[in-house]
Amino acid sequence: MEATLISYALLSAEINTALIEQSIKEAIKNNLYSVISASFWCKKIARELKDTSTYNTCIVGHPYGQQLTEVKLFEAKKAIEMGAKEIILTLNTSAIKSGTFEWVKIEIARFAKFLHEQEKLLGLYIATNYFSALENEKLISTAQSAGADYLLVPFDTIGLERLRKSANLLGIKVLCGQEVRNLMADYPFIEEIVIKK
Repeated sequence: MEATLISYALLSAEINTALIEQSIKEAIKNNLYSVISASFWCKKIARELKDTSTYNTCIVGHPYGQQLTEVKLFEAKKAIEMGAKEIILTLNTSAIKSGTFEWVKIEIARFAKFLHEQEKLLGLYIATNYFSALENEKLISTAQSAGADYLLVPFDTIGLERLRKSANLLGIKVLCGQEVRNLMADYPFIEEIVIKK
């Protein structure tokens, strides 16, 4: 697998300036696809990645997605203004656990419309370890029908291979799996690797 298909996800609560700067240097040096971070770091990362082939990807609503859709849309708009090339939307765990998949679909569709009009990709962060197999399957189907481009799931997710297989049948790439564990040996500086289609 080419290094340009790998992203560096910086989503830990312990992220600080030194880690961001080190990660950016490593991402550029290894020609990674993108650096994923919260919007707080978006402007700095965009500035550091300028004139490189590595993308600045911003995750909004992380970690549980329980903000109002309008708040998450505002965060996405600000991130794009600060230089984000892609947005990852954190889906609302409460809405999913409540079974309101139609609401989840509407939120995804609003983001897809907004981002695709600006020629930006929409990724979805799904904390699959909180959900049942049935909820995860519904999420994949909902994501596909609402216009998501890819999924980002936690690194150690039970049943991830089954989840990936279901998602791939629907044309959505799940960004984790056994290949992540194999790649970790080649990229020891990376805490979490995300694989893109």
